[in-house]
Amino acid sequence: TTTPNEKFVVGTTGGTQNIEISNSYIQSFNRSGSAGYAALGFYGSSYVFNVGDVLFGTSSMGNDFAYFDAESNNRRVLNLGSSSTSEQTLVNFRNPNGVVGGVSTDGSTTSFGSSSDYRLKENVVEMTDALDRVSQLKPSRFNFIANPDKTYDGFLAHEVQDIVPEAISGDKDEVDEDGNEKYQGIDQSKLVPLLVGAIQELKKEIEILKNK
Repeated sequence: TTTPNEKFVVGTTGGTQNIEISNSYIQSFNRSGSAGYAALGFYGSSYVFNVGDVLFGTSSMGNDFAYFDAESNNRRVLNLGSSSTSEQTLVNFRNPNGVVGGVSTDGSTTSFGSSSDYRLKENVVEMTDALDRVSQLKPSRFNFIANPDKTYDGFLAHEVQDIVPEAISGDKDEVDEDGNEKYQGIDQSKLVPLLVGAIQELKKEIEILKNK
């Protein structure tokens, strides 16, 4: 539905319409008729959005809406907000099993959660040999080639893979079908259970020594 001042035109290259569709491109215009206010291009299976701020369900940016904020260096910063300061889920990650993780906020903090409910698990046994496995880890200090001026504490992914495989994505020296390198990643939070198990084992050993 349009009004006389809000035209919807197909197959034209004029610059006075609010929305124009020409070939495989949608172009919108501001009230003065200047093109480039927002544009969505369709190129085969690709979609290109050339726009400033993008707002969803609102006409203004605030703390309780979702929007992309146009920033410097060609950035579009995703903002996800809530009108409540109590714990609220802002992002859900799903697959055919349902929700498997999410991002939530409260009045001051942000939590990144992964599924952990006991009702989703089976074959639960006590962790053993945690201290031995921790001893096999090789923490290092390094810089990334692309950022030589900053030093990090961390691990080399392939050195962790045999010890805590669930913490690593990808394979060592992997390449795609065109021979391009595919780099490994690490989720260091998945090392926490092993570290807790190692601390508990170490505590038991200390208590034995104290009681001698």
